[in-house]
Amino acid sequence: GSEPRRKEYKAGYVEKARFVESELLKQLKALPDGPIIVILHGDHGPGAYFEQEEVEQSCARERMTTFLAIYSNVPEVREVLKPHANAPFNLANIYRLLFSILSDGEFEPLPSESRLLSWYRPDKQINLTLDRVKASCSTPP
Repeated sequence: GSEPRRKEYKAGYVEKARFVESELLKQLKALPDGPIIVILHGDHGPGAYFEQEEVEQSCARERMTTFLAIYSNVPEVREVLKPHANAPFNLANIYRLLFSILSDGEFEPLPSESRLLSWYRPDKQINLTLDRVKASCSTPP
């Protein structure tokens, strides 16, 4: 939680993001011609202002904001995803939607839930409401 450690964390986070971007561009350029769907998502957002054990003292919005990018040149996929472009998303439901488009199955959406696991007590789950996740942070995210 110290400022010098936060500064180091942020610098490392930017360095990793630049590396991933560079490697991703190489892979995207190497994709074969034909129908493609590219999904990029992170497991969680950054954590410079995140306190694993004390959610009330934490910036949950920072940690619970997950990176997601989807690209497809498949017209049916693009059309189904278009209405969701600026909407809140649930990673599980994005995949369920895509599986429904690409298969004969119908994968109904699941409820959106956020949970935080204690580092020292992973059996202890803290349910995070959408209001808590969206709450402004006392420290800059």
